[in-house]
Amino acid sequence: DVMYAVTRNGSNRGHGEPGNHGGVFKSTNGGETWLPIMNGLDPDQEFFALLVDPQDPQVLYLETQHEGVWRSEDGGANWWPINEGLEGVRTGAWGAGAAVTASMRMDREGYVIYLGTVADGVYRLILRPPCPGNFDGDHDVDLDDLKAITPHWNQHPDDPAWEARFDLNNDGVVNIVDIMRVAAAWGEPCP
Repeated sequence: DVMYAVTRNGSNRGHGEPGNHGGVFKSTNGGETWLPIMNGLDPDQEFFALLVDPQDPQVLYLETQHEGVWRSEDGGANWWPINEGLEGVRTGAWGAGAAVTASMRMDREGYVIYLGTVADGVYRLILRPPCPGNFDGDHDVDLDDLKAITPHWNQHPDDPAWEARFDLNNDGVVNIVDIMRVAAAWGEPCP
């Protein structure tokens, strides 16, 4: 099992002092051993969060103390910044009294990252446009997706089998409007 971990600084509480800094690590054996995956990253800072793209487990997003958000497309072997619009923004939890613990989150489908900042608000990074109706994640809308939605016909949020992803128009019921939306997207490629 592949696992990832990020660490903040130890006793210096967020100052990024040389010799006492955070790290980014990967385990390919369920956590028995860990290897650093820091190629391209400044090690003299904290690392607050690491997200795995649900559509491609090789794609990772990393929130750093001084360098914003970074992306890897090879399971952490290499990193590069994706900070357009984040110049000068402080991310994560700063200082000894900071209590922010989850300042970067991704939506369930992997379309958007939300980044909380220190005194600069919340930023949204759109990773890819949503592809309504692509329920099986194969990057196109096809018969398999139509087969996936039809068993949910007429379901409501109080139904035990309810899955909000099938309510494409967000009206609280899976109905013909949702099914027609899938049919209308038939054959469309998704990014």
